[in-house]
Amino acid sequence: MDFFGMNIVRSNRSEFYSEEDMLADWYKVQKFLYNFSEIMPSHRERAELEINGQLRCRHSLTVHQLSSEFIAVNWTRLLRETVAPDIRDDDEVCLPFPQYMQDLDLMLMTFSPRIVHNAVLLMYRKSHLDYLVDALSGAAKSDQARDQYCLGLVETVFPVPLAGMFVRDAGRARVDAFKVKEPSHHRLLRLMKTLTSIGDTFSDQYLAADFQAEDTIWSYVVQPYSPNAYYLTDRNAVVIPLAFLSEPYLFDDVPRYITMAALGTTIAHELLHSVGVTGFYFNSAGELHSLSEATEHQLSDLRHCVRHQFTRNLSREVEISGLLFSAQPNGELTLDENLSDHDGLALAWRTYHRWQHRHRHSPEPRLPGVQGSVRQTFLLALAQVS
Repeated sequence: MDFFGMNIVRSNRSEFYSEEDMLADWYKVQKFLYNFSEIMPSHRERAELEINGQLRCRHSLTVHQLSSEFIAVNWTRLLRETVAPDIRDDDEVCLPFPQYMQDLDLMLMTFSPRIVHNAVLLMYRKSHLDYLVDALSGAAKSDQARDQYCLGLVETVFPVPLAGMFVRDAGRARVDAFKVKEPSHHRLLRLMKTLTSIGDTFSDQYLAADFQAEDTIWSYVVQPYSPNAYYLTDRNAVVIPLAFLSEPYLFDDVPRYITMAALGTTIAHELLHSVGVTGFYFNSAGELHSLSEATEHQLSDLRHCVRHQFTRNLSREVEISGLLFSAQPNGELTLDENLSDHDGLALAWRTYHRWQHRHRHSPEPRLPGVQGSVRQTFLLALAQVS
């Protein structure tokens, strides 16, 4: 508790606070928590309420009276947030422990808002830690299952500290190594011209866009340790978390075609969503716009081709209880993903060949112990992360 308490006090202090001021605040937070525990109804009182509380309410006030008598809390807002959004001022509220309400109101009026804020935040953290301990005590017995369960709980309860630990572990050098003079989205968009299913029209449209840095706080959108890349339509942005700059998407000592298969295909897949089934209808600013009749016809032909290929190749006959059934996937349901998979794979493979040609590299070595050509190994590497 001391560690969390001092951490909260340090995080919520002003620049003019000295170490002595922080220690004084921490003492007041502890005093608040002690006083709060003292005024709480006793275990016996709460047990009696469980038995008899539903039979009769001896003390009740309207919401308006409650707010007038105990002024330290905005009770109307609190009840609307925690009980029902349509709470009215003339609704009655049962007070099983009126003395507790008086003591609480006096405490909240006595201590400064900063002390109350820090104390409540500390109680919130303690309740989450208690939840973690209780949940872990009932988790599966195997070490792997417990580790997975524990990690999931920590990610839920402490997402920001966990993100900070991940970024620190990944290292800023890893990020700096990928900084180039030309923005990567410009290079990738130009490579779209090699795809006949997209053509020049859409890639030129996006290349003409004015790419500028945003003031987005991306930790509110996705955590850096999340191995899930995606395209945000409303921002016209591809989100590639830092996790993709680590294994199994990125290795330091493997041929370039392994990296292109895992990381390159993922980036191409998400970037292609911007000109996919739904992305076609958004411009470079993320705004809806209409397409010409010829473009709509081109899109319709492309969708039909991919939808037919997906349905034809994955249809199977399944025997159940001696009867044969035709199992046919819904080609429309995952059409957007299938289009990005299809063209993302082609884009990544062509990008690798353009890199070899531009830098006049000799053929890269095959992986030790892997039988197959570079192209086959490329597909195997992609399959490992798909």
